[in-house]
Amino acid sequence: MFSKPYLMVMVDDEQDLSEILAEYVEDMFPRAFAITAFQDPEAALAFIDKNPVRIVVTDVRMPRLNGDQVNLRVKQMGRGIKTLIITGNMSYTKAVTCYNDGADAFIQKPFNPTEIRTTFQRVLDCMESWENVFRKIAHTKAS
Repeated sequence: MFSKPYLMVMVDDEQDLSEILAEYVEDMFPRAFAITAFQDPEAALAFIDKNPVRIVVTDVRMPRLNGDQVNLRVKQMGRGIKTLIITGNMSYTKAVTCYNDGADAFIQKPFNPTEIRTTFQRVLDCMESWENVFRKIAHTKAS
């Protein structure tokens, strides 16, 4: 069972942008998330594979491995990890590909605090809803 703070991974080759987004999220949702940032997508995927990560936030355009590839590999792990795609210039085709591969949401650059709050609140609500379901199932089986 997962509990707060939920482990979040941010993957962006631009360290400044991931730091800004992490600050927004930490200010808006104190103690809800423990954020680990990576500039290297392969290192992020290795970390995700070995840790109970609940959310991955990834930029689309990165060298070597782009965000839609990160999204697909995370979804293929089959652990119910939520993925959010950061983009400054998303084509319709890229958006469809990411959604078809299971992306849960998009965050536009430049960052809009209202959009960030709404997006992360929706993801947090979904995770907490599933937590409640799992608690009820565990309680029912224990009875």
